[in-house]
Amino acid sequence: MVGAFHQLGDIPALTKGMDTSRYFTETLIAKPHNSTYSGNYVGHERYRLMHKRYNWAYDEYLKRSDFSDILLVDIKGNVVYSAYNPPDKFSINLLADDTPFPALQQTFVTIKDKTQQQQSEPEQVPVAFTDFTAAPSGKENAAWFAAPPIIQQGYLHSYVFFKLGNRSISEFIADTSSNSNHVQTLLVGSDHLSPPAKWRYATTRSLEPEHRGSPERPKRGSAVS
Repeated sequence: MVGAFHQLGDIPALTKGMDTSRYFTETLIAKPHNSTYSGNYVGHERYRLMHKRYNWAYDEYLKRSDFSDILLVDIKGNVVYSAYNPPDKFSINLLADDTPFPALQQTFVTIKDKTQQQQSEPEQVPVAFTDFTAAPSGKENAAWFAAPPIIQQGYLHSYVFFKLGNRSISEFIADTSSNSNHVQTLLVGSDHLSPPAKWRYATTRSLEPEHRGSPERPKRGSAVS
C-alpha cells in the first residue's frame, strides 16, 4: 500500500480542496466511475485494489482488540493508510509543523530515532509509546503505540501505529471475569517500578536496621513496662 500511495501523486492537487477523508471514502477506494478526482488512473486503481485486499484484515484485527485505529506510515512520515472510518489522518505528514496530532508526531519521531539507534544495537527491538493525551476531537484521551518497524529485503519499509483509548484500557483493567486475563500491574514509571512495587520497596527499606531509628533509652528514674 505504501508504493501505491506514492503512485497517487500530489494529494492536495487531486482533492482540489475536497476533504481528504471524503476523497478517500468516496473516490479513492470507490470504483473510478468517471470521477473528476481520480487523477492518476494507474495509481488510483492500484491503491484501491491494495486497500480491498488488506483492509478487511486490519478491520478484523480491530474488532478483536482494544485498539481503535491502525496507521501505516512511510519513512517520511506520510500516513498512507488508516483503518479508522472516516480516515481523518490519511495523507497527513507527521513531521509537519502544523500537524493537529502532536502526540502522534512525537511517537513517530521517537520510533524513527530508535530505529536508527538499532543499527548500532541490533539486539534492541525499537518500540515507542506515548502517554495518554486529549484527542483533537475532545471525545477521549488516547495513547499511540509504535510497533517495531517493517523491514523488507533488508530495507526499512514503513511503520505501524496503534491507537489505544483510555476507555478501552479502563474496561480492560476492570474486567476480572474468569474468561479474561486478570491484570495486576499495567503501568510502570521511569524507574521501571509499578506504584505498588514502589510502595513495597519504600516500606521494606524503612524496616531495615540502617533505616530504623535507634531505640530511645529510658530516662533515669522512669518505669519501663
